[in-house]
Amino acid sequence: MSRVLEKTLTYQVYRSIDEVPLEHWVNILSDGPIAYSPGYLSAIEQSGVGGLDDFHYIIMYDAEVPVCIATCYSFHTDLCEYTNSIIKSIVSYVRLYFPNLFFIKVLECGSAININASPFVVRPNTKLEQVIPTLKGCLKDIGSRVRARVIGIKDLSQDFIKTESIERWVSEDNFTIISSVPGTFIPLRWCSIDEYVGSLKSYYRSKLNKHLRRNSANNITSVLVEDFSTLSEQLAQQWIIVHNNTKEPKREVLNATFYKNFSNELDDKSKVLLFYSGEQLVGHALLACDTETLRWLYIGKNSVMADSLYLYIMYKVIETGISLGFDVIDCGPTNYNIKRDLGAKIDHQYYAMALNFPFIRKLSGPLFRKLSYQSVPGCKNIFKV
Repeated sequence: MSRVLEKTLTYQVYRSIDEVPLEHWVNILSDGPIAYSPGYLSAIEQSGVGGLDDFHYIIMYDAEVPVCIATCYSFHTDLCEYTNSIIKSIVSYVRLYFPNLFFIKVLECGSAININASPFVVRPNTKLEQVIPTLKGCLKDIGSRVRARVIGIKDLSQDFIKTESIERWVSEDNFTIISSVPGTFIPLRWCSIDEYVGSLKSYYRSKLNKHLRRNSANNITSVLVEDFSTLSEQLAQQWIIVHNNTKEPKREVLNATFYKNFSNELDDKSKVLLFYSGEQLVGHALLACDTETLRWLYIGKNSVMADSLYLYIMYKVIETGISLGFDVIDCGPTNYNIKRDLGAKIDHQYYAMALNFPFIRKLSGPLFRKLSYQSVPGCKNIFKV
């Protein structure tokens, strides 16, 4: 499919990463986010991650020069997950007769699975005024073809949405920008884990040491490995245990093939921290090395019982980031209380949404603002300086 929009850019859409002309894709990507690397995308696409469908890969051209890449995919979401308990009870009853009520299909542009990265990657000196109209037109065409009722663009930063281009985007095309689930990150300014612990205020240092002693008493140890393909079944089972007990809206469902592909396709850019109690594997943290950022993607445990293991896992992720020389750790969303107690800062994220119905798009603003993420936590000052 090829189309000219705004008399400036053209685009090509591919249904598999194997179909994409990699010389064009990599030419734009350079040393960019791992979320757009062919190996990462192949690992997701080929593993059949549950909940995500209709993968499309977009390359935009200025004349014959590739200037932007983007990915999109679809998923189904339950709007009731964003409502109060009374509405949920009413809808639950009505669904006895209309089981698909309030389930909608969303076409989302951005990095698949749990990475907060730019929603698209542009070549240096390429203007957003060129890219955005082309991207919107492309997404609307794809959305109509896959029958998605909502178009979403994820992981918009505060700086990004303040640009003039985004303001015009909202006013001209009935996109609504809402606050999304925030991420967390830790800038690494320490040379060792001991220096990190020593920089904590006494209350937080005492709290951390208490949990470290508990893990030591439970004989918890850890090891960092790069090749974890042979453990894929066990890691997927641990992830499912955590996933099934989270209160956040659920979307992707990982499987053993995902873990195997992630290990094999990304080579030394993928790692996993394994946690043992004696000889038993009791938990893990999946990591991705993304230029200067260590991304903590997922966690798995044998049990969801409240214990000190989660805090110990994060402590070891911090130690790993320091020892490997990363500048920052992307700690992802959720579990904000624990993450803030170990120094994570809040990364505000925003989401652009538009109804894919030509005649009622103007009604989308009030509806989507109801879905805006409300419980954005503040940062904590846990360090001495």
